[in-house]
Amino acid sequence: MAITRMRKISICALKDNRKKILEELQRLGNVEVIPGNNAEGFAKMDVTGNRQLFERTADLIDQSLEILSAYAPGKKSLLESLSGKVQIERANYEKALGKRDENVNTARRIVSLEKKIAEYKASVLKQENVIESMLPWENLGVPLNDTGTKTTTLFIGTMPGELKLDELYAVLAEGAPDVDAVDAEVISTGRNVTYLTALCAKRDESVIENALRAHGFARPPQTLPGTPAELIRKAKETIADIGKSVEDTKREIAEFAPTRKNLELTA
Repeated sequence: MAITRMRKISICALKDNRKKILEELQRLGNVEVIPGNNAEGFAKMDVTGNRQLFERTADLIDQSLEILSAYAPGKKSLLESLSGKVQIERANYEKALGKRDENVNTARRIVSLEKKIAEYKASVLKQENVIESMLPWENLGVPLNDTGTKTTTLFIGTMPGELKLDELYAVLAEGAPDVDAVDAEVISTGRNVTYLTALCAKRDESVIENALRAHGFARPPQTLPGTPAELIRKAKETIADIGKSVEDTKREIAEFAPTRKNLELTA
């Protein structure tokens, strides 16, 4: 096959017609567009901003198509899934171009719905953490921030080690031998931690506190209102409600499945 020398052409036109001319040249497929040297009296147009905008839009639509594939998988053969983007007729291209703004808004909506699902999942994780932190205290009949009454002081907290009730009383007897009126309870044990309460008279508060702290006593950081059992119940109800919202949002995303072809054409 003979090698033919490539011929170069220059096109001079109004800036308003630039886009249409470039698109027509690209459709013909016989011309390679290359940057030229600026001749005298001409200036190179800066299209960096436009290019970045187009790239962001393309990324947005690709992202929306991935989301649609996850929540509303289309029926494609193996060969179709590996073929990549297909060529389209000019009429279909122009039709898709006419709906570009509508398709971009659809893509934004799909992406925002996916973001909402991620936020829902984060909320579920937060409620699960509440449940996990409250489970050792589930049998406690008062809120964790309860401190007693006018005449009594209630200590609620943890100590290292898995202590039995008699061992807890031994700790109190050792640290406060002169205090007789102390009501202690082991709520639960686990992971080398004892969850406990100790009730004493106001006058013995400092002595009992020193006895407990000498063995590593610490109050729980959780101070939400309500008993642990109530908090667990509310957290489970919240998780159930969030689950329904997630399913509703997934269905809303799936409803955009008929727009998949338009999004693919716009991309």
